[in-house]
Amino acid sequence: MKKNLKWVGLGILVLAAVIVIASRVNLQLVRPKTPNANQVGESVTVGKIKWTAANPEKKDELYLDDDPYKAIKAVGVFVTVDLTAELTGGESDIVDSSQFAIVDSKDRVFKPTDKFQAYGNLRSIYLKKVELKAPVTGKAIFDIPSDAGGLKLQISDFRSKSSEKGFIELGF
Repeated sequence: MKKNLKWVGLGILVLAAVIVIASRVNLQLVRPKTPNANQVGESVTVGKIKWTAANPEKKDELYLDDDPYKAIKAVGVFVTVDLTAELTGGESDIVDSSQFAIVDSKDRVFKPTDKFQAYGNLRSIYLKKVELKAPVTGKAIFDIPSDAGGLKLQISDFRSKSSEKGFIELGF
């Protein structure tokens, strides 16, 4: 009986030591860090689309129809990014909001907001058809927490079975 109690005590001690060590070591077991990112203005090819990001901005509110009386306030802060998509080969496809996310320095992932898809003045890139020799442009719009920093735009491939992604450093 004393022998078993001795082993149980030793097991608890080892388990406690492992917990203490694991809590002091920064282990990334949940999600790997995002790979290096291109800079704003540089192109990144994801699948069959060459993407270029420009003019990233943070704003507390956006205006519908350019009317200051039609302001929509962000829950956190709006991040807008102008995008150009150019098909490099293959069949045409439609840009979908699910292809985009913003990843911050804490590896939190934020999806685009859908508040503005119906307003033409904000020129959303979503639901535009990308064809050969006919680049399309538009904005991706996100509502993210105010404390998010080290932001990277994540662009996923059109193809549903592809896990290919590209990243663009937004500069804030």
